[in-house]
Amino acid sequence: MSNVRLCLHKLAKNPYYIEEIRLSIYSIEELCFYLCKNPELLKEDIMDENLSTFIETELGLEELGKELRGILDKRGSLTEFVGAILKGAFYLNDREWNQIQNMLGQSPYMEYGLREKRKGDFLLESQKYTLAIEQYSSILQEAEERVDGQLYGDILHNMGVAYAQTFDFPKAEEKFRQAYEANGSLESLHHYLTVLRLISTKEEYEEFVENNGVDRETANFIGEKYGKCVEDYEKSDVKKRLGEIKEKKEKGNFTEYFGEMNELLEEWKEQYRKSMKKS
Repeated sequence: MSNVRLCLHKLAKNPYYIEEIRLSIYSIEELCFYLCKNPELLKEDIMDENLSTFIETELGLEELGKELRGILDKRGSLTEFVGAILKGAFYLNDREWNQIQNMLGQSPYMEYGLREKRKGDFLLESQKYTLAIEQYSSILQEAEERVDGQLYGDILHNMGVAYAQTFDFPKAEEKFRQAYEANGSLESLHHYLTVLRLISTKEEYEEFVENNGVDRETANFIGEKYGKCVEDYEKSDVKKRLGEIKEKKEKGNFTEYFGEMNELLEEWKEQYRKSMKKS
């Protein structure tokens, strides 16, 4: 499936809310994207009369809404219901639909922990970091005995990613460390060392590497990665903008300085708010 989709149909004034992943749907394209993104997560509860009504009234797709209601009346299958939506919106070609069908067929057999992790992954990819952390935490608290070591570590790893995205680096460090202990993944080790390097001085980091048996190749890799991040920041628009703002202060243009600094802070606050939104 292609990465860019144009919204060619009507946008809803009142969205359809998918409680399970706290997602508000405003268009048929958004609905199709959700259905295609993780078809193995779909269960028969998506076959909802309210969804048919939403499609018919809010999105103005009367024929599709009636078709879905007919599938519900005859107690049709999940594949038939999802297929009607995707085909009715002309969202997929035949090859793509065959791929979705295969994944829908696997859905009932997916193990509990993996299914619940996929929900968290969807929230993480949607930049709903707080909700992703809540989802991952729920799996580990309620079903730890039902999650194997590899999957357990992968969940912890993704929690670390979510914490890092909210700038909670101490918690990110903890989760990456726990992930590596559980799954032995080189990726988790790299993430752990990277965050450790971010929150430690160079001397503290080197001391940790020396005392914990981290091989020199790995340590050098992280050092190069950290250096590249610093280099990229030095070349970034953010660095340039901060430099221009600082220059106004040094020249005594305090009104412009405070005005532009407040504007930049508001932009960062808004980005942070979006990442923390519950829906």
